[in-house]
Order: sequence, then structure tokens, then C-alpha cells
Amino acid sequence: MRRNWMKWGLTTALALGLVGCGGEDSWVYDVELDAAALADVPTTCTGEAVAPAPGPANIPAQQRWHIWKAEFESTRMEVPDVDYVLPGVSISIDDDAAPDVIEGTALESGPYQFVGAIRTDVVADGAGTRKVLQFVIQNESLEDAIQGYVWVRREVLVSDAGVVSSVGECISKVPLTGRRVRE
Repeated sequence: MRRNWMKWGLTTALALGLVGCGGEDSWVYDVELDAAALADVPTTCTGEAVAPAPGPANIPAQQRWHIWKAEFESTRMEVPDVDYVLPGVSISIDDDAAPDVIEGTALESGPYQFVGAIRTDVVADGAGTRKVLQFVIQNESLEDAIQGYVWVRREVLVSDAGVVSSVGECISKVPLTGRRVRE
């Protein structure tokens, strides 16, 4: 437990230190997820995927994202703690309530993708689900205004003679917009 707090504290200090510099190595955005989409998350399913159920929960409509330049000209992003419930799937990055830091794509040009989680939950016979969470900024550069979406894929897995394969998937996508904050 103490180790998680130390990791969170160091990560937050680093992020805030970079944000405080005010240079072009860090960006802060006030992000708003589409309210209509959050009220009834658009989800499409294909194959033998189980129809989506319960509705969304734990997804804040207003968020503050911190993005900064990381090693090797890549990006990192800090978002409020991810503990989302979407139709048919719950997804989290870790077990604490602290903000989550996510690795991103190259800084030089967009779109920018931040993969928050890839989890496979397999039951004893090999069947189960694979979940993927991405935050996508569709802009070609980190500008004053951004647009994009939060994307979650739930894949249904089955096992046949020890071979695990996908039989269907559900994809949820919530649009977002954001404005750069100058601190």
C-alpha cells in the first residue's frame, strides 16, 4: 500500500512539475465527455458477444488531463482514476483511487493514443474476456482545442481443445472535446 502512495506521489510531482514549466513540453486540458453519449453509451456488438447491460457509471463528464513529453519523444497522460462501468464491462487501471498515468504515442504528430488498460480475464476452461481501454485525441498536434473519444473494446473468448479464440466483441465509444488551460 505504501509503495502505491509513493509511486503516485512521485508520478504526480513529476507531472505537476512539468505542467508548471509552462513550456511546450506539457499541456493541460479541461476535457468534457459528451453528456448524451454518457447517458446512453453508444455500444455496438458483433459475433456471439453478449448484449450490453448495465449502463455507465463512475465516468466523470468533466475531467482535467495532463499530457507531457516523455522519454524518446513519446507522450504520457494523467487522467482521473479510471474505474469505469460501461455496458457489459467494468474496467480499471489499478486498485487505488489516485490519478492514472498512461503511456502514449509519439509526440511529433497526432492522432494521439493512450492505451490505459489491456486485461484478459480467463476462467478455468480458457473462456473469458479481453478488455482494452484507449483515450484518443484526433488532432494532428496538441492545440488549444482538442477532440477525440474514450474507446473500450470487450472481446468474448472461448476455448476449444485448449485453443482460445474470439467469438465476438462489443465496442463502446464516448466522444470528447477539450480546451487547453494556460497555468
